[in-house]
Amino acid sequence: MHNINEGESRMVKLSDRFDSWQTLDADRAQLGAALEAANIPALMAAMVHVSGDASIIRAGIRPSGDFFGDANGGISDADQATVRAQALDMLEAYRDRGCALPP
Repeated sequence: MHNINEGESRMVKLSDRFDSWQTLDADRAQLGAALEAANIPALMAAMVHVSGDASIIRAGIRPSGDFFGDANGGISDADQATVRAQALDMLEAYRDRGCALPP
């Protein structure tokens, strides 16, 4: 077991562990195909990080608290399609701005 010395932090910066970041170079069709397999609640959280817009998880489409056994949180098929379409536009914008995250 590693003992932490005085002044030593347990925190690890991700940049210390990952020294490279792969850019996104998939075209619209490839992104759309990948989004078909996406878990919608996880996708919505990722959309917040890519766009900087937390209203995505506060808006009308939200996972239900009563969705035992449903990986997509009880979100209807129509709403899942809406989220995927929004994600596709966001991922294209993210790709087109050089994979830069918002401030």
